[in-house]
Amino acid sequence: MPQFFELPRELRDMIYMEVITWSRPLPALEDTEKANRWHRPWEPKSGLGDHGCAFSSKRAPSTCANFLACNKQVYSEMQHTLERARRKGLLTARMDCIARDEMHYFTWLSIPIVRTAGGPAHASKPAGMLPTWASKYLSSSASPSTPPFPATTTIDKLQLDIRVFPPSMTSPRAVESPRDRTSWAICAALHHVFEHDASLIPVRSCPNRIAITEVILNVVSPPSVPVAPKLTTHYLVSPHSQAVLEVAKENPAHPEVLARELVDVWNKLWSGDEFKARYYRGLLGGIGRVSVCVEGVVWRVREVGGELERGRAERRRIAARMR
Repeated sequence: MPQFFELPRELRDMIYMEVITWSRPLPALEDTEKANRWHRPWEPKSGLGDHGCAFSSKRAPSTCANFLACNKQVYSEMQHTLERARRKGLLTARMDCIARDEMHYFTWLSIPIVRTAGGPAHASKPAGMLPTWASKYLSSSASPSTPPFPATTTIDKLQLDIRVFPPSMTSPRAVESPRDRTSWAICAALHHVFEHDASLIPVRSCPNRIAITEVILNVVSPPSVPVAPKLTTHYLVSPHSQAVLEVAKENPAHPEVLARELVDVWNKLWSGDEFKARYYRGLLGGIGRVSVCVEGVVWRVREVGGELERGRAERRRIAARMR
């Protein structure tokens, strides 16, 4: 550390920024062909399955909390860098999704920092064990022998980039439509973020309550792939006249069509008409806002947390009138 502080402050700030904004490289489409790099979970309690999800076998990248808590001077200097990164929108956790055929491959790219409230750091313990400035960021790093305490880990922004690739030549015919499958796959991935550890592999339940202030679902066309047409032509043979009919249908791989499905799936969660909707309905209580984007441009915004709170307030009002 003494050698580090001998560096000019400008250079130290550049190092801090690199630590905060570091991200894994995007996985390539060829990486999905290596089975040992992916894990396909199964939910034994529900028998629901994974809706064509595969999660990277690599754990999520570490946050900058350990570096932030290693030294009081580092903490003080890094706070200024964090504030600059926040103003520039660089503190967004990022996840990648490769969508092709019936499969969706999810990979954590970066988690710059999270906020944890409650938990072991707020439980009774001998004074002087951990400085206040360090316990604020290490509160979720309790040892396995530490008894569980209620805690909430908050991710301010989580951006999930959905890269849609054209179907392969050997693609089997899917039961669900691709857009239906993709929207439920996104729900499955978010469900694993809330229910399990950061690797998205359900080997254990997450000890903390997870909350996400804003989820950004960004539909992206890979640079090497041409944008799919919005309408596709299908030819059907009439069973009565044997005439060939030309029918135009929306292409579910088109970014705007997929974006609309990602908006509609939240209506399905609210209605709870399907088993999948009831199973993933818990997402409504952990997410504040959902922004659906196409190529980084906001397309629709759902104030999920606000809608939930208004519904609860209405329920309390009705209950009060029934007394």
